[in-house]
Amino acid sequence: ARRTETARNILVKEVMKVQTDIKALMFKYIQEGVGARGVSVLATKTIIDSIKDIWLSLNGDLEYAKSSIQELFYLLPLDTKEQVQTMVEIVEVVQRIPAKTEVLLQEATQDGYQQYVRSSSWDSWKRQGGD
Repeated sequence: ARRTETARNILVKEVMKVQTDIKALMFKYIQEGVGARGVSVLATKTIIDSIKDIWLSLNGDLEYAKSSIQELFYLLPLDTKEQVQTMVEIVEVVQRIPAKTEVLLQEATQDGYQQYVRSSSWDSWKRQGGD
């Protein structure tokens, strides 16, 4: 029982570490995106919102993962090699989340700016009228 509790704590701590990492990435990409493309208050807001939406979604998923992991440990005895291997695989997947998130956030800084250009820049009325 003690080993199971230790394993559960390690897995939950790994998810919490990933949450911290993606939050730091969110601020990094907000800073970079706004610094490079924050040409107006609206452009800045659009970039921030694009990045924040990704973070909120991922953080919610990770919160759900934490509670699901805790539940799994109460439901499963984790006394077979396969069950233990599955938990190790979960840790490996969780550890890959920051790298995948970084790609999404990088795209979001550009997508947020492109959205601003399409809908809110000074000559957007020309493009909207021609659609």
